[in-house]
Amino acid sequence: FDAASCTRTFTLAVADLGQVLWVPGVVLAMQREMPRARLRAVGIDALVSLGDLASPEIDLQIGIPPKGPGLHVEPLHDEESVLVARRHHPVALRRPSRAALGALGHVRVEMVSGRGFRDPFTTTFARAGVAREIVATVPSFSAAVEVVARTDLVTMLPRGLLAAKGAKLGLVEVAGAPRRTIAIAMCWHERTHADPAARAFRGVVRDVVRGVVTGAVAGTGASGAGVPGQRSRRHAKLPST
Repeated sequence: FDAASCTRTFTLAVADLGQVLWVPGVVLAMQREMPRARLRAVGIDALVSLGDLASPEIDLQIGIPPKGPGLHVEPLHDEESVLVARRHHPVALRRPSRAALGALGHVRVEMVSGRGFRDPFTTTFARAGVAREIVATVPSFSAAVEVVARTDLVTMLPRGLLAAKGAKLGLVEVAGAPRRTIAIAMCWHERTHADPAARAFRGVVRDVVRGVVTGAVAGTGASGAGVPGQRSRRHAKLPST
């Protein structure tokens, strides 16, 4: 297989976290390693509507690992989410009490409506004994931060996005608020597992994501674009059901 001659279009399903932090680096890396190939990035709502990873429309997903037969899962990193507010919000100016935290109104991110996906932060706040009132629900982190920047509402945001967008939007982490770490993985279906072109594409994506997360590649960081480096092939296959 000659990656430089590959003319395929690869579809990567990823939430706006990855669209902001990783997709620019994937584009740059493909231009260098697979210059004739093309990238199509879609959101999680499109992933679901197109039939998930079993669909021939999707080559790769980055995010919370799905469950199902014939899926391969390769852990990439753990992403911590924190509570954020606008810089001059009262809870941002001094460490809030539990009662003050419980009195806040929240913006919830629901990327796919009506499918019964569990909100991972519900249990986070419940275990901390902090009330969480949902005032608004939006389909993306990008929408959530715009709402929070202009109101007294708060939202749970991946730390990588806070680092990339927080200063520009005037957002800060709320001290003492519950946090949650979520495992982010690269996932694909068995039908593409042995495909040389798909393997090359996964290698590019893997290196970019890990390079941005660790900052190990020159020019990367919270908002940087990664350049492929040394690759690792470790992953796990989910059993068939």
